[in-house]
Amino acid sequence: MDTKMRDYSKEIGRSFPIEDGPSRDRLIDAFKYAYDKGTIIGLDFKVALGYTGNLTEENVAYILMPIKDFVILNLGHEDDSGATFDIKGSCLADSRAIVRDQAEYSLCRFSAYYNAKTRKGCIKLFE
Repeated sequence: MDTKMRDYSKEIGRSFPIEDGPSRDRLIDAFKYAYDKGTIIGLDFKVALGYTGNLTEENVAYILMPIKDFVILNLGHEDDSGATFDIKGSCLADSRAIVRDQAEYSLCRFSAYYNAKTRKGCIKLFE
């Protein structure tokens, strides 16, 4: 597994939809304990790398991006609803996994918009 840090100025090029994710409390706890070596709060965002068909069709499934080990470095409210967040941090991801048999993770910075009520959002990765 390659976890070598890459140049953050290079954007992967597009946003990816978040189809499911953690609760608001879990996000806040992960941010609170980001630098606590004794406590790890795992986050699981289900990020769609692609879809099995046209989104207007029935029974369309999403293809998950291999993405893990989120560290939230900045967490802010997007509006006054208390459920929408602007998130910045780092993670291990493989945005090109759809063309490979096995994930090749690289350390990326990310910027995301996330609605903890609907558990949907979008994430942009920077290599």
